[in-house]
Amino acid sequence: MDKPFELQFYECLNERCELPTSVKNRLARQQVGYEGHLDFINILRDNLPGHFVILNDIFYKLPYKFTQIDTILITVHAIYRFEVKNLLSEFTYKEGFWYRKGERLSRNFFTQVKRAGEIFEEIIQNDGLYFPVESQLVFINEDDTVKIFDQENVSPYLMRWELRSYLKKVVEDSRGGSMNPKEVAKYLMSKATEGHLVSEVMDKKLRALARSGILCENCDSWRVDVISRRYHILCKNCGRQEPKQRAVLRTICDYGVLYYEWPLTKSSVTEFIGEPSLEYIIKRTLRNYFELHSKGKASTYVNPAKRMKFAFKDEEFRYYSK
Repeated sequence: MDKPFELQFYECLNERCELPTSVKNRLARQQVGYEGHLDFINILRDNLPGHFVILNDIFYKLPYKFTQIDTILITVHAIYRFEVKNLLSEFTYKEGFWYRKGERLSRNFFTQVKRAGEIFEEIIQNDGLYFPVESQLVFINEDDTVKIFDQENVSPYLMRWELRSYLKKVVEDSRGGSMNPKEVAKYLMSKATEGHLVSEVMDKKLRALARSGILCENCDSWRVDVISRRYHILCKNCGRQEPKQRAVLRTICDYGVLYYEWPLTKSSVTEFIGEPSLEYIIKRTLRNYFELHSKGKASTYVNPAKRMKFAFKDEEFRYYSK
């Protein structure tokens, strides 16, 4: 499963500049959330038949409101919507409020789930369609960190230890269903929108601080030598050698994440990489790896807005890092 775009964006920034403490804390929470979400997906795959369809990190938008849904499970019987929380510290819910280590929070996980469900169902109903939909808030942490003392005004929720029995019931309920999971998934994806929910103000302020150029894939150092070796770049900090083509592709992808709203051009990418000796490799990499958007004096290429390990996860290179 790809990392959410926002997480890729801030991880990329974190490698290229010193983030404010508030943003670092936010990044840490997102990383923990992603790990919990991965854990949840593995549990689904281990306990569900292969013909069910799982969609992850989906965004839906209506006028003046939008929502992000962690996971949608489509069976032959119904659609199941999951919001996954990986809460590592002590959380409690009582008298209508959430508390973390005794401090009351302004956000309410149950309210968030309810609002997301309303938007999701409104989108479907606007097309005059009806699908059985069930929503669950999942607390995925293995440790018993969440205590819910008040059962009023709560959305349906599951603790980690309840997941397998719940999924067993999902499979049992699906017997005799007539929905086509792949067709329903195709419809739901057609209603989704791109999920680039990075704050524009924060985006521009932090991007201005980001260091350009090729960073070492191993230690994130900018002290790299791109000239002394024919096929590799050399990190002067840790000694890592990475194939030049791989380093260029990786850096183009990082540029595409940081400047996700722009198409890729040879001139902009070359300026960002800042190594004249790599101009031919940059040109060849754009031509071989990226879809042409428009051809002309300054050709533009489609920006996938994903880091290399997600955009080209199965790519093999002629030379290896060493």
